[in-house]
Amino acid sequence: MARRNHRKAIAILCLASIALLAGSCRTAPKPSPTKPIESPLLRFGQDRFLAGDFNAAALAFGDLIMITSDPDIQNEALYWRALSYIKLTRFQQAETDLLMVVDRTKENKLKANAFRALGDALLAQAKFKLAADILTKALTRHPNDVPRDEVLYKLALAHIRQGNHYEALPYLEDVSANYPDSDFADIAHDIMTNCPSGMTVQFAVFSDPTAADVFAQNLRTRGIDARVDSITRRQKPLFAVRAGTYHGWDKVLAAVKGFHAQGLDAIVFP
Repeated sequence: MARRNHRKAIAILCLASIALLAGSCRTAPKPSPTKPIESPLLRFGQDRFLAGDFNAAALAFGDLIMITSDPDIQNEALYWRALSYIKLTRFQQAETDLLMVVDRTKENKLKANAFRALGDALLAQAKFKLAADILTKALTRHPNDVPRDEVLYKLALAHIRQGNHYEALPYLEDVSANYPDSDFADIAHDIMTNCPSGMTVQFAVFSDPTAADVFAQNLRTRGIDARVDSITRRQKPLFAVRAGTYHGWDKVLAAVKGFHAQGLDAIVFP
């Protein structure tokens, strides 16, 4: 009993000291509008996250997970720590935290956000089949609590990177047709128009078509079969210099690494 009281006293002191540090911090958005979580240490971690100090945020949320016995606060802290880990590219750790949130929480908005973030963590680790499964659950179980256009696009991306372009098409068409003002609608239209059957390597994007043509010609003199794709982003016409059509994540990654070895900037699209 004495040891338990001692631990409780330590927890109270920790929270009190954090309250002094975080007294002037703004409150971060909370995933649950129906049951606000009141915790000075949680607010401190959210403030560090919003300030871009993701290491400090992850440490604060980790401390809170250890010292609190409130399951709602623990789940909230796990979620925010996972977001911090994603920013730090510590995707496996983010995945672990988010799986715990999905398993433990009954709060719909927080669970929906956790599904959505888990999809991001899995995509970043090239776990495309698992990402597709999780994002499908986000849509079917929480249709009103996730941004549908974003989740549809990322679901399409998970299928494309598995090499299942045909399965991605309905999601791309849904985003393009039903969310015309979304940023993801522009990307979906770009994929369907310029990359109808696979992935490509993108070198640069220009607002000036002449500059794009000159850059593509320079690449062609180096033996690269470069092309210029006309695209739109936020109603602005742009010109993407790209090369190749690749079927399979390993193949397109190998191509990107080969271009990097030649001193060229290159990324996978989509």
